[in-house]
Amino acid sequence: MEDWGSQTCFRFSDMEEEIARLQKSLDERNQQLQASSSDAAKYLRDLDDLTSQLTSTKATAEASAASAQSAQLQCKALLKSTGSILGSLECPCQPGSTECGYYVMKFMKEIVDKGVEILVDDNVGGGKDEYTDADIDGIREECSSFGATIIFR
Repeated sequence: MEDWGSQTCFRFSDMEEEIARLQKSLDERNQQLQASSSDAAKYLRDLDDLTSQLTSTKATAEASAASAQSAQLQCKALLKSTGSILGSLECPCQPGSTECGYYVMKFMKEIVDKGVEILVDDNVGGGKDEYTDADIDGIREECSSFGATIIFR
């Protein structure tokens, strides 16, 4: 009987060790599962934040697209209305290929001095076909004196 008792004791001892080992393994797996669960909860919160940001970005993009479309329609309407004005605009034409800068400056100065109405009245350049040398010299003098006041302040 002693044999049976020592074997039983040995078996109980082995079983207790096996149970302890299984319990330790179960505890480790439980900790891993809890960590994984915690990570999953964090990822879900992050996903919710990203979804919220995406929704906000989408709304902003849609508003920007609507605004751009409205601006484009306004530009088309403006081009259509000014196209007839600018298409028939008569103004002095430069005789050569070197006077373009002076002609542009003189043209801009007349618009600034007399207002945009000058475009509607077809009165740019006072009905001249070309600006005279005196007109060009006037622009040169104004640019020079303006530049001098900026440089020598």
